[in-house]
Amino acid sequence: MRVRGKYFDVVVYRGGYEIVSKNAKHPKDSEPLPKFEFGGIRRLFFEITDRCNYRCIHCYNGDSRQETTFIDPDTMKNALEKINSAYSIETIQITGGEPTLHPQLQRIIGTSKKFADYVEIFTNGFLLNEVAPILLTENVRVIVSMYSLNPQKYAYMTRVPAVDRVIENILDFYEKGGKISVRIPVIPGINDEDARDVIMFFRAKGIRASSSIIIPYGRSRDWKASKLRKKRLPSRRNWIFAPIAAAGYSECWATHLAVSWNLDVSPCIFAREYKLGNLAADDIEIIKRNHKAISRAFAPDLLSDCENCALRYVCKRCPPRAKAYGVLGKREAHCPFALSLDITQ
Repeated sequence: MRVRGKYFDVVVYRGGYEIVSKNAKHPKDSEPLPKFEFGGIRRLFFEITDRCNYRCIHCYNGDSRQETTFIDPDTMKNALEKINSAYSIETIQITGGEPTLHPQLQRIIGTSKKFADYVEIFTNGFLLNEVAPILLTENVRVIVSMYSLNPQKYAYMTRVPAVDRVIENILDFYEKGGKISVRIPVIPGINDEDARDVIMFFRAKGIRASSSIIIPYGRSRDWKASKLRKKRLPSRRNWIFAPIAAAGYSECWATHLAVSWNLDVSPCIFAREYKLGNLAADDIEIIKRNHKAISRAFAPDLLSDCENCALRYVCKRCPPRAKAYGVLGKREAHCPFALSLDITQ
């Protein structure tokens, strides 16, 4: 069976798989892939604050302290210089908390642009109109989370009755020529029926829109997996064999990093329990060593084990997703994503 991916094709055999180049017609005709050079970051998530003006019921940040904690632009610059000494960075996603609350947002964006080819900001859109001049001037890509077009449901999920305001801000920003897209975090049983309406509404306006099922983490950590799995699961066709950065590494974790507002580093914003180090206290080579170790520990090489796992369509080989769906409260011994690792020792 051949599974087509964005970057590589993967030919799956009974006892394993082989990654081949996109142009190869058959594994025997393919040229070997170049050796994977660890250290290229496709997306760096950087939290510039833990402050937020929403209280979303599923927030991955959990119940953060809600104090006025904003990262200083010079501190961010030093952190990015440290990362840049060991990694190349393609995209920096500025996030939070709510990043548009930062009083020095323009300096934060300007600093980020010195270290990445692309800079984007993930926001709830409430203050988009106020910061639009900065975002338009800096030519930043904007991603807005949108839960529903229904005012009551939006207010229930965010604890803020602001759906009309956010929609108006999105449309206004787009009409001014801004780069913007909409992301719908889906909670089955709550707003899954709304996702299609949101997507169709914004696509009709010419704005990109997509949805994804949330990962129970942070404020939604204790939600039952069955609650999130009761709707139709992803098909086998969508199960991630590919893209894979290279055999022997977890594709996502090998090419992503997340930096918290206090400069803790993890492989993913949904995996803060796997702390790789702290940019203020630890040498970048130690952080990189830990990053490489955890990327290999969660590599999707155990194909035979994964094929026999009843959760294989749900996790999509995403470690936090696998831990949330099915291993929540009952670990499966063979699942590489369910392992409890302490990579810092």
